[in-house]
Amino acid sequence: GGAMTGGGMAGGMACKKEGGGSIIADDGGRNGDKKRIGGAEKVDQQQRAQKQQRSSQSSSHHPFTQWADLAPQLPGRTGKQIRDRWVNYLNPAINHLPFSREDDLRLWRGHSELGKRWVEISVKIFHSARSENHIKNRWYSAAFKKFIAREFGMDAYVDAKAGQ
Repeated sequence: GGAMTGGGMAGGMACKKEGGGSIIADDGGRNGDKKRIGGAEKVDQQQRAQKQQRSSQSSSHHPFTQWADLAPQLPGRTGKQIRDRWVNYLNPAINHLPFSREDDLRLWRGHSELGKRWVEISVKIFHSARSENHIKNRWYSAAFKKFIAREFGMDAYVDAKAGQ
């Protein structure tokens, strides 16, 4: 496709092109969010949630778990949405780099020991440095399937899935 012109929709948001080539997405006032798509930094309520969550975590010695308590401060967001955003993207302990060969081998070993218990694999095998969502996505990715086929043979991934 070509470049989008003004008036398009992206994920339920109206989009318009601004000077400098960035696109502004407006959700029509539902949540008050405006996001710059393509080049510019995104500005939305979730970044404010990140700051609140960091301050909440740094002020106590135990992990913050009352996500629903933050929801009233972030209109249009549920506690579950705030938690998922933190766990999968905003937590500074999460490694967002591409999976290395060693990571793929650890995932393979973790799956053989624990099955599709992604949270346990995240904690026990990756020491919480990878989110369960990233681990599950990697398991089902074409790149991981190709890696396993090269390392262990064409049928290894299929055999591992059948064993579950």
